[in-house]
Amino acid sequence: MSVSTVRSVRHVFAGSAPNRSRNGIQIDPHYLDPVPGSVHMGETREERIAEFLEENDVPVVGLREGGWLRVSGGAVTLHGSARVFRRGVEPQECRTGPLTP
Repeated sequence: MSVSTVRSVRHVFAGSAPNRSRNGIQIDPHYLDPVPGSVHMGETREERIAEFLEENDVPVVGLREGGWLRVSGGAVTLHGSARVFRRGVEPQECRTGPLTP
């Protein structure tokens, strides 16, 4: 299991990097949901994650405040709430419980 962060910059990894493994995940800590109707001219976290997924086929877990992950023996358990982003599919809302990368 490989866990990395995508918080501030767009990452691009070589095909042999550990986080490109089948079981790797990326974490976006302090994930904030987009505010409907906002006139903010910057990128939202969701837009930045979508850009990341254009180049990287690895799930991204957008952890909301107070959320955390426990990784044990290859199993990932979410505590709190998060949105899980995968290339080519709509984000999935998740609450406390097992997480399937």
